[in-house]
Amino acid sequence: MSSTLIVTTENKLNLAPKNEREEIYQNVATILKTIQGSVPLDRDFGVDGSYIDLPMPIAKGQWQAEIIDAIERDEPRVRVLSVVFKENSIDAMDGILSPVVTVEIITND
Repeated sequence: MSSTLIVTTENKLNLAPKNEREEIYQNVATILKTIQGSVPLDRDFGVDGSYIDLPMPIAKGQWQAEIIDAIERDEPRVRVLSVVFKENSIDAMDGILSPVVTVEIITND
């Protein structure tokens, strides 16, 4: 069973997923929303926030690489297919990046 998920930082957290697919979706969303160093007993969990306050093109590239690394490290049941950023002029003027991550669930079938 192969399944593709699209996850953004705008997804609401569900602390009681109904199945493994929802659990994986939840885990990826949590990784995206967590800055490294903010989890007391797992300081390496999440994405490195060093991209914050960098110029937008540099921040996009650095955050994209961080997202891929963090998901591969913290959620081994998925493979990242793509990381793109939603583009709109208002967010760009405010310096807001909104990643849209597409992952494929890896099965052992």
